[in-house]
Amino acid sequence: MWIWSHSPLFCLSDDDNFATIDVGKFKEKKCHLRISLINIMLGDSILYLITFDIKKKKLYFSIVINLGNMITENHIDASPKKFKRHVKKLAYKDLAIEKEKLCYLIEIENQRIGSSVDKINMYATIILTVLPLALAVIELKAITTFPFLLILGIVLMLYSLVNICAYVFKAIRVQGIRKSTLKDLCKRTKKDREILVQYKYDWEQLRCKAQLFVSYVLNLQEWVTLTIFLIVCISIGITLQDISKNKIPTNVMVRSEVITLNIADVEEAHNQDAVKWKELLLEIEKEKCKHIVFVGNYDKVPEFFNELDKYDDVKIDFLQDSHMNKEQIKIIMEEY
Repeated sequence: MWIWSHSPLFCLSDDDNFATIDVGKFKEKKCHLRISLINIMLGDSILYLITFDIKKKKLYFSIVINLGNMITENHIDASPKKFKRHVKKLAYKDLAIEKEKLCYLIEIENQRIGSSVDKINMYATIILTVLPLALAVIELKAITTFPFLLILGIVLMLYSLVNICAYVFKAIRVQGIRKSTLKDLCKRTKKDREILVQYKYDWEQLRCKAQLFVSYVLNLQEWVTLTIFLIVCISIGITLQDISKNKIPTNVMVRSEVITLNIADVEEAHNQDAVKWKELLLEIEKEKCKHIVFVGNYDKVPEFFNELDKYDDVKIDFLQDSHMNKEQIKIIMEEY
């Protein structure tokens, strides 16, 4: 259900739970469902295009849902006057009890905010660690040659990373909350009762911020889990593709051959060593050679070596042997 509710195409989501569908609530039919042709998530905001609200039975071209607005609506008391009337009726003993309780609740919300910030920083560190590893595995030039499922996995991984970055940046940019002021308290005659109202106001603001940060953490956890899963799958897919490309057929033997050539004779058109050199180039063009090692005691690289520059698919090594005849060169070929 999570995958369906976060799918960019043909998405079924729950407006009351910021897209994510809870299976229990879904079975009990307590979800505010909508089905959308296109679903674009960007951190704490969701854009639905060509979407049908199943609960209201209305079709919309576009709808934007913001996580912060949802939490504010659910956690801020819309009728503070009711609490003020309640405070006026309290005895002094009850004032002290409720004041102590509100102080306790404020401390709890501060702890929730601190814990959430620590987890957000942890997830940011995980991504900064994993991302370079993912980029090291993926060769940008080779992406176009990948199969469709592998390309889709890379696109979804980038989509997940964008959402993770959006949540982290949003958490960093969250502004301070509104709080009661000493100036407002000084204006009141019954300060012992007014301070209780202010504590209630501060607690609601802190609760709203704490719930917002907790929501960030829960959503980050889901996106980080998805990203790591996709990175693992992509790495396995690329590895299997490389193995299939470099796989040697089971009916083909790998053998090594050593050829000795006189450097001067290679440059003579009809010499036997020149024929051997041309045969070697032909073997390379037919992709029968996988590894070639040139061993010699030459002061400068022979000119006919320039013919090897156009062969990028064969591993070629050059070794110096001071005990060899300077007029000769040995070629060790590992071929199929």
